[in-house]
Amino acid sequence: MGRVNKILLRTFFTICIICILILFSALSGNAQKKRMSIGGASKGGTFYPLAVGMAEIINKFLPEYNAIALETGGALENIRLLAKGEIEIGLANARDATLGYTGQKPFSAPLKNLRVGFYLGDFILHIVTLEKTNIKRVEDLKGKIVNVGPPGSIVASTMEAILRLHNISIKDVKVRHLGYSESMEAMVDGLIDAAALYSLIPSPAINSIAVRQKIRLVTCDEKILESASLKENILPLFVPPGSYKGQSEGAYVWAVVSGTYFNEATDIEDVYKWTKAILEHKGELEKVHPMGKNARLLNKKELGISPIPMHQGVIKYAKEVGVTY
Repeated sequence: MGRVNKILLRTFFTICIICILILFSALSGNAQKKRMSIGGASKGGTFYPLAVGMAEIINKFLPEYNAIALETGGALENIRLLAKGEIEIGLANARDATLGYTGQKPFSAPLKNLRVGFYLGDFILHIVTLEKTNIKRVEDLKGKIVNVGPPGSIVASTMEAILRLHNISIKDVKVRHLGYSESMEAMVDGLIDAAALYSLIPSPAINSIAVRQKIRLVTCDEKILESASLKENILPLFVPPGSYKGQSEGAYVWAVVSGTYFNEATDIEDVYKWTKAILEHKGELEKVHPMGKNARLLNKKELGISPIPMHQGVIKYAKEVGVTY
């Protein structure tokens, strides 16, 4: 073998050894990372970008973890996945989580290993109509054409509960099952009288018609909501006038507290680190969705809405920042 060939052969082997070492180092680094998953929602839902943002924060500020955001069916599926230990963080609302914890429909058995995390925001059930109608209160919906969203949706079940609390049957209204944007256009065209939708404030769908016509939020009875808050796991809220363009009257509305949930068995130190990283870098979360700016620890009133205990890892962080429950 010539001298040149020997040099080339040694160079080839050296390069191979370096590549193997680099590959081994990379694999070792990944093997040391703890994989964790965050259940969001469909890509069009609010929870999905928030889950993505949380994963990015954990990966950036806690390099010992490999966090990924999952596209899921939303709150109900996240609760089931959490209970089975298939995800580490699940985004959901207090009402759905409580149904799971207590084993009420659509859940077949109590999921007692669920634990509360931290607050993300209040999802409000808007019941919207045009100001020119004579619909001002929930009671005025009787006999009217009302969109309640897809059959079996959280909007439909919530509307049924709201009507029931105001002594109205869902059969007393003429129900329609349209999407949010479609229902707004149907209302402008006079095909329906009112529409219900869950959203933060402001709702993009409502904004789309508020710039063209004056709208009104149909008000619930404040006392009825207050008395039902514990049983229904809701938070009565007042939406002031001017929350939407041309909205001249305020309204009492049904709201659900949304946030993160954990499995009781998830390590306390892990939950503590995730909670601390996300809440102390929520500016990063706000970049992916405006709701991120609301991320914080729950207050006692919000925690009391649901019977689900708080995870010990979240309690550890709360004590660190001077919050007691």
